[in-house]
Amino acid sequence: MNKREKAISRNGVSAAATEIQPKWLNSPIIPAVVVALILLPFVNKAFHIDDPLFIWTAQQIQKHPLDFYGFSVNWYVDDKPMYDVTKNPPLASYYIAAIGTFFGYGEIPLHIGFILPAIAVAIGTFYLARHFCSNALAAALIAVVNPVFLVSATTVMCDTMMLAFWVWALFFWIRGIETRRHLFLLLAAICSILCALTKYFGIALIPLVAVYAISQKQRFGRWVFYWLLSIVALALYQWWTFSLYGRGLLSDAFLYPAQFSVLVSQPLLGKVLISPAFAGGCLITALFYSHLLWSQKALFAGIVAMIILVGLLYFFPEFKDTAELGREKFRGDLMVTMGLMIVAGVSLIGLTLDELRKHRDSKTLLIFLWIIGTFVFASFINWAINARSLLPMAPAAGILIASRLEGKHVSRFGLLIPLLPAAAIAIAVVWADYKQANTARTAVGVIHGEFDTSRNNLWFEGHWGFQFYMQNAGCKSLNFNNPKISKGDFIIIPMNNTNIIFPEKELVSLNKTLKFTPCPWLATMNNVCGAGFYYQGWGPVPFLFGRIPPEYYYVFEVSRGREN
Repeated sequence: MNKREKAISRNGVSAAATEIQPKWLNSPIIPAVVVALILLPFVNKAFHIDDPLFIWTAQQIQKHPLDFYGFSVNWYVDDKPMYDVTKNPPLASYYIAAIGTFFGYGEIPLHIGFILPAIAVAIGTFYLARHFCSNALAAALIAVVNPVFLVSATTVMCDTMMLAFWVWALFFWIRGIETRRHLFLLLAAICSILCALTKYFGIALIPLVAVYAISQKQRFGRWVFYWLLSIVALALYQWWTFSLYGRGLLSDAFLYPAQFSVLVSQPLLGKVLISPAFAGGCLITALFYSHLLWSQKALFAGIVAMIILVGLLYFFPEFKDTAELGREKFRGDLMVTMGLMIVAGVSLIGLTLDELRKHRDSKTLLIFLWIIGTFVFASFINWAINARSLLPMAPAAGILIASRLEGKHVSRFGLLIPLLPAAAIAIAVVWADYKQANTARTAVGVIHGEFDTSRNNLWFEGHWGFQFYMQNAGCKSLNFNNPKISKGDFIIIPMNNTNIIFPEKELVSLNKTLKFTPCPWLATMNNVCGAGFYYQGWGPVPFLFGRIPPEYYYVFEVSRGREN
């Protein structure tokens, strides 16, 4: 047992900390309230990115509870079965269906419903952190006051819910291993199963908890039975989905990254640069604690490294070309932002490696595998780099930073001061994502007001939230393989969207250009300035401060149709 473990009492709280800090500072209510207060102003956010896929699945579940993917959707070029389009398990959609049944599928009830998993993450991280450090409050706040967590919590996708089951599974597992109580191990197994059935990345819990148990017990024991429950449950899910759709959706999800990565391939140099930039930007709190975590020499080295990197990006275009970062997007603000985020990301990874070097115990090994495993998956295994794939690192990063801050000659309130600029940036990123999502809903309202949708002659390209609102307005998604357009029809194309193919000039003429202003100084998804929070193809950083261009929607009138 090392010094840190000796400082932790049986219930996970340092005796010294309990004596000197007020009771209210040792409560999970604080991070829970912080999360709720930040998220509540955004409950009317328009559905965004992949939100519609989860909502449509929920509506299918409401009609056919045991056939969750038994419908088709035009999400990639033409109509495809839903099990071909989405690569997530259905548990989050069952949750949406429950909310929708009682309160409807509007933005406000669904977003309020998804604040609950976010609060569960905050509380779970607090209790989990008590097994690792004496300042669980700092750990929980450092974890949740990050752009990746707060933005993810304003969606109705599966990521935050998966993370809630993840942290509680680890909490119950550690308690079960340490106390040898069956109830905790059973609760851990249940949370692990629910985690994997919310998002497939949750399967990573299975080897993670096994390594922790082995490193703690040095032998196989009663925990193996509960560990096997997760494997049996996933095997049953594989069998069930195979019987429903002719393929096991679990194995299908494992094959998807290899199949899709061919289409979005990135050179190794590009991944080596983009992945730490995403990690550093998504987990921005690490940047503001760096002056407490590293020596002055290390901080100076980081600044020099950032200057060198920005210089390479600025003076050597072939460097950007080799990494395929998109030379046309690289303005000065993007170069500096990327350099700063890369240094922050490398700092977090370096901190993780250094912690394992200093503390060779089971808890340190757990945090190490949690952070490095998530980072490697998001950077080199997943179909593309995106913020959502890095979200599972947030609680581990909070616990790691809080653990490293122990012993520093800083007051407890002083340890929380770096959260203020981090929170300001994180809330600004949430605001920018909120504004961008709302432009799609606003655009559809304008289009619906200016065009007669009852004539069934309004087609559109693009997907995400725009598709959700366009279809609700009575418009039709254009099927590229069977475009049933006629003379006099209109095609609406959003420029900052996915799966866009401009029609032949001979077939259409530009009727109108609609312009909407999102947040003018910060972007999360903009393929012109280089911000790619949800997908690296839009840009090499998850968000960008700078001059953000408007959102354009082009309305084309079909001058010569294809009668089918």
